[in-house]
Amino acid sequence: MNSRIYVREYNASEYNAGHGARESISVDDRILQEQAAGLPLQLPAGWTEGQRWKKSRQRILAWLLLGQALEEQFGYTFSQLDIRRDEHGKPYSAAHPEIWFNISHCETAYACIVGTAPVGIDVERKFSPKDNLIKKVCHPEEYSLLVQMEDRLRIQQFRYLWSLKEAYVKMDGRGLGYGMDKVNFAALLPIAAEPGEYVQRMFDSVEYRICNHGAYTLAACESPS
Repeated sequence: MNSRIYVREYNASEYNAGHGARESISVDDRILQEQAAGLPLQLPAGWTEGQRWKKSRQRILAWLLLGQALEEQFGYTFSQLDIRRDEHGKPYSAAHPEIWFNISHCETAYACIVGTAPVGIDVERKFSPKDNLIKKVCHPEEYSLLVQMEDRLRIQQFRYLWSLKEAYVKMDGRGLGYGMDKVNFAALLPIAAEPGEYVQRMFDSVEYRICNHGAYTLAACESPS
């Protein structure tokens, strides 16, 4: 995989006991809100308020990280790249279509991936899914494998599947509206990933990287250029 992954965890000053971004607006928050004006991202009405600010803050940090990654890898700023969105809402560079990128964020970390081929990335806070969610998200072949696993392994493998699927549909450009259950990674199961290390897998000519971190699960993918 020739693409580069960047991932950051929130530090203690940004989060309180792991329960999400702080409710009050700090000096740093004000700076982030000012920086958001120079970013090519779309934010909803009332994005600086309450719960909306928690999610907005994550998006802003992810876009700032992406800006750093693009300058480091290619030497371009957002204005030089001329960021636009396609019919599915996926951002792309109109000025340099040879450059590909994607971002992701959750309650514990934010990440991006940049490269010269279509890429996708997903980072997710670790969670324990209920069976109805597993059924809804999984392809029947995946589900039949998961139900045979003991609880701890099933939860771990579902987390990998979730991030793999999100990364894939983001790379593909169709997004979550495509239907995560239509994507079948049964051939990759079970996935063994040592804590904090990236595991690489090839599937249908797409290269995947999976990471089992203490605070999050991450998956990234890159298609042939």
